[in-house]
Amino acid sequence: MRQSDASRSAARLASVQYREGTADFLVLLDAERERLAAEDSQAQAEIELYRGIVAIYKALGGGWQPQA
Repeated sequence: MRQSDASRSAARLASVQYREGTADFLVLLDAERERLAAEDSQAQAEIELYRGIVAIYKALGGGWQPQA
């Protein structure tokens, strides 16, 4: 979560710097790429967390019925 927040802040800062002319477009693109990579990593970690929760639930004898 922290990496995603830090990347989001860095991307905002890069955007402001680009608009003010103190950073070039490549800096902005790199910051956005880092932000997206961090958000993707966070989403993948959440998926694995929930898969683990479901696996534990099943292993303990609970049935798993997806909601309709």
